[in-house]
Amino acid sequence: MKEHLVFDIETIPQDSSKLTDKQKDVISDKIDRSDYWKEDMKKEMALNPWFGKVVSIGIYYPERDEAYHITGKDEAEILSKFWDDIRPFMGTFVSFNGLNFDVPFIKTRSMIHDIKPTNERFLETRRFQSYPHFDVAQHISDWDYRYRVSLDLACDQMGIPSPKKGEVEASTVYDAYKAGKLELIGEYCVKDLKATFELYEKVRRYRA
Repeated sequence: MKEHLVFDIETIPQDSSKLTDKQKDVISDKIDRSDYWKEDMKKEMALNPWFGKVVSIGIYYPERDEAYHITGKDEAEILSKFWDDIRPFMGTFVSFNGLNFDVPFIKTRSMIHDIKPTNERFLETRRFQSYPHFDVAQHISDWDYRYRVSLDLACDQMGIPSPKKGEVEASTVYDAYKAGKLELIGEYCVKDLKATFELYEKVRRYRA
């Protein structure tokens, strides 16, 4: 049986005092053109690898019952450690919306830091795949954006305990980071992983 590696990332907006003039110009243009950026610029920055950064990567090996997180303030160090850790992995990468968000974010931020990838299989992002990546969010919706569902709702409907309850939530990661609560951010990230794998085990039964 092939091994599984479940992963998830937590991101925050880049420090506004360190933005380049070009970044500031682009952000200003986005605010002028987009209601989303007008309403919550920090959130939109955190979701975009050109204006956000990774603060935590969670990793879970269900067959080993091993879960841990790589969390900190040095993004380059986090990404380097992640690539080192996945270097020998030959099983299935499992994520929730990983092909749309986590993988492109990691790839882009790694390029910016000039960190070389160690596992070419992780870079495969073609649509409709089940291997080497199995994106649970995409398979649940059958790759149709009209039926996209959040991890929280999917867990609710499938009888899986919600990973979203706790001191840190998606909307409070940035505040927790500013408060220095890095360990809590990492713990929150790991909670998502185990719920994602439980969903994966249910969803894969319905895939040809």
